Amino acid sequence: MLIKLYISLSLLFLFLVLPPHAVWSVTILIEDIPQEISSDPFIISVAINGASNGNNYIRIDLYRPETSSYFGETFNGTDWKSGGDITGYPNVTISEGSWSGQIQARVGNPSATDYAGPGTYKIRVRRYTTSGNYNSSEANEGSRDLTINIVPTPTPTPSPSPTKEPAATTTPVIPTSTRTPTPTQTPTPTKTPTPSMTPTKSSTPTKTPSPTPTLFNKPASSAMQTKTPTAKPTIPVTIKIAFNTHTATPTASEKKVLGVTKQRKTLPLLQIIPILLCILTITSIFLKMRRSKQNEKN
Repeated sequence: MLIKLYISLSLLFLFLVLPPHAVWSVTILIEDIPQEISSDPFIISVAINGASNGNNYIRIDLYRPETSSYFGETFNGTDWKSGGDITGYPNVTISEGSWSGQIQARVGNPSATDYAGPGTYKIRVRRYTTSGNYNSSEANEGSRDLTINIVPTPTPTPSPSPTKEPAATTTPVIPTSTRTPTPTQTPTPTKTPTPSMTPTKSSTPTKTPSPTPTLFNKPASSAMQTKTPTAKPTIPVTIKIAFNTHTATPTASEKKVLGVTKQRKTLPLLQIIPILLCILTITSIFLKMRRSKQNEKN
């Protein structure tokens, strides 16, 4: 029991007194950085300490301070690598917790959002394990400043290609034949015969027989005769209208009706009088009862 307690207290002391990276942290040191880089490749020296033994992959990052827009290309001995499978990056072997060597890199072709023109940038080294993981804080702690002097070439904007105007189609003109008017023939004058001096015999007039009038004495046929209608005798009708000028005297039945209307006028008055008497008697009884109750209370 005492041994276990001693070990636990020793571990607690190490956690409290020693800094966290003194025993378990991995440090990456970048050296031989050019003062200024351009589009040409450059070489840096990298030293890794405190890492586990095994194979690691190294990648170079360039970026603007306080951003995460990374760019740059790393040379693996054959090709330039920027993203994708980590096995394409330079492979290094960690032995006894450390490795050191040289890595070749270049700016590459960054986008306008990643590279904002000449100025101060940062360079860092990512150390990938075989599982494909890397520690971002480890890479940021070993970052260094450097100057990039590359003037970005403006991307040419494609000029709009001129649109070809359609060729004008010529419509064939069909010639219309114009009729030439035929000249009207002028009539040739006829020669008038000259009168001869030989006398002509006058023809004797022939008498035309006058027509003899024919008399129609035959009677007309029965179909041609029209019957005249015989007029019917009209009977005169006289209408007498008698106007009564004297004043009408009411009959016995009319007198009865007039009497009934007079009685109907007098009936409502006779019906109202008893109703008023009833109301007066009820109010008088009510007043007497009220007075008697007041007297009893007094």
